Amino acid sequence: MIKSLKGSHIVLRIKSTIKIRGHELDVIAEHNRVFDKIGCVGVGKFGASWNQSRCNEFNTAIKNGVPTNLFIVSKTANGYRGFRAPIRVILLSGNTKGHVIKFPEYYNELHRQPALYETALSAKPSMWFLLAGRLESHPLVHLRLLSNGRPLLDVLSDSRPATMLVLDRQKPH
Repeated sequence: MIKSLKGSHIVLRIKSTIKIRGHELDVIAEHNRVFDKIGCVGVGKFGASWNQSRCNEFNTAIKNGVPTNLFIVSKTANGYRGFRAPIRVILLSGNTKGHVIKFPEYYNELHRQPALYETALSAKPSMWFLLAGRLESHPLVHLRLLSNGRPLLDVLSDSRPATMLVLDRQKPH
């Protein structure tokens, strides 16, 4: 049984760049470009999705004003690079009715990139995080796993989960 999700945030591990049609694209810059243009952007999660009740629990908290962020984490030569943006809503790919999801153009090319995915993954997102702000740099040092309180940066070097739930233990200013 997982603790209450109230006040928790989501960490999504992704590669910081993607090569499409011979061009290396910065994933964060591509998402921010869409956000800057239209004021909203979807970040797709590939592989196994959550169940609808977990999405509902997060969406209810967001609707009730609980700040909920998506943290994007990528491995670098010197450790990990983090970005954060507030989440507007979380959607399963089969349950997006009433929502227009805008995303970087490269998502439309992913089905042509079979080498990017293990056989268990598909070239289409299983769920979406619609963001209400730009992805901004974040140091990640105050994030702790919801499940056991371990520092996120320690967990990242020990394991490879694609999605984690965290609490931000940074003291308010």
